[in-house]
Amino acid sequence: MKVKSIGKTNSGSSTLEIMLAFAIFALLVTAIVVVSFGNEKIVKDSAGSLGALYEAKELLNSELSKEFSLLSSVSAYEEDGYEKSVHMEYVSDFSKFISVSVKPNFAGTPVKLERVVTDPSGLDSADSCSLVFGGGWENPNQSGAIYLGTGGITSVEFTGGLLYAGVNTSTGSDPDFYIVDVTDESNINILAGIDTGQISGTAPGLEDLVISGGYAYVANTSINAQLQVIDIDDPANPVVVSHFKLPKFTAFTENRKWGSVFYTGGRVYLGTNKSEEVEFNIIDVTDPFAPVWLGGYEIGARVNDIYVLGDTAFLATAGTSTVYVLDVGNPGNVSEISRIELPKWLTQSGKSIYHSGDLLYVGRTYGGTGAYNEEFYVFDSATLTPIGSVKLTTTVNGIFFRSGLAFMATKKAGEQFQVWQASGAGNFTRQGSLDLGGDALGMTCRGEIFYVAVSDSIKIIKKSP
Repeated sequence: MKVKSIGKTNSGSSTLEIMLAFAIFALLVTAIVVVSFGNEKIVKDSAGSLGALYEAKELLNSELSKEFSLLSSVSAYEEDGYEKSVHMEYVSDFSKFISVSVKPNFAGTPVKLERVVTDPSGLDSADSCSLVFGGGWENPNQSGAIYLGTGGITSVEFTGGLLYAGVNTSTGSDPDFYIVDVTDESNINILAGIDTGQISGTAPGLEDLVISGGYAYVANTSINAQLQVIDIDDPANPVVVSHFKLPKFTAFTENRKWGSVFYTGGRVYLGTNKSEEVEFNIIDVTDPFAPVWLGGYEIGARVNDIYVLGDTAFLATAGTSTVYVLDVGNPGNVSEISRIELPKWLTQSGKSIYHSGDLLYVGRTYGGTGAYNEEFYVFDSATLTPIGSVKLTTTVNGIFFRSGLAFMATKKAGEQFQVWQASGAGNFTRQGSLDLGGDALGMTCRGEIFYVAVSDSIKIIKKSP
């Protein structure tokens, strides 16, 4: 029966097999047609994409051949059968993100090529932070701390694989300038610590520092040497090669000390406390062994922070004007371009300043809980038009901006390190914060790692894994 059954099945399947054969053949033919049309489409897409890729490379090369200042966005336009456009975003004052897009008009998908372009003229002012910051800053964490064996850490700077720290000590014999190797976080190595006051005969204490070209330029608290230059070519043996006293032009008692410092283009821009002399100074340090005063400007108040871009200097001050904008193209004849006057200036000074792209970020000291007491402001740097502000109820000692994120060193108890997300039209929303156990006095970064000065230590801060 099984044989019969099988036999009947075989016999009855002859017609079915023929029908199946035709069906399979039809499917094969259909499949071949689909594949053929599919291949034709792919060939067209490939040809279009290859052509678009060539055009995109040509467009990108054309953009890269331009002067850095001329790199800008270009709206979509038609050319040679392609739709082309260029998008530009500032990464920092000396870096721009360029994206070119080319799409065939007849078919295909757009080809995009991207590049981060750096301005060579700004290398001496460029920071060591990542050009693009990723996410994960909702919960920043402290991965470690560096203890220098002294208090009064005022400033930190990272460059060339090393961390530099300035200290304003209460004891004249204590070191006030440190160099630290942080390459291996599990094995932090303090390479050197020197007392600049003992070496140069000045008072103890550094208020600010900046590093460039194998030298550290430090703002000293002394009235006898407001600027010192330190040779750091040998990190284990830094040497003070010059100390510079600002010139005196009046009969009033000399009182200039403290200070903020900025370096670019062979010049140091030095701010001091309020005095009868000019509080903003420009010093030629092309010869680090023999600094030369070039000129200055009378602010009538302490200069707390300085940012210089090209021939323009932005100053955060403790005067009636929170911000001064100066033309420093001719150091011997510095002139005022404009200024920003904010409410409550008597109780809230301009404390920190940062420039990125076409925006100016300003931090103020804490001045109460009433209206118009915001401590963080954003302005259009060309017109000084206010774009946004945030009430933080704390002093903002330092600002850094990258990839839509504003990082702040503040005095807010339990939230000294703060991260805010820019959400367009001058709006900011809190992204994250971290308790550092003390006031955050200054900060620097390496990649996406922050080093924050907190008086007795330097905190190492990273984003959440």
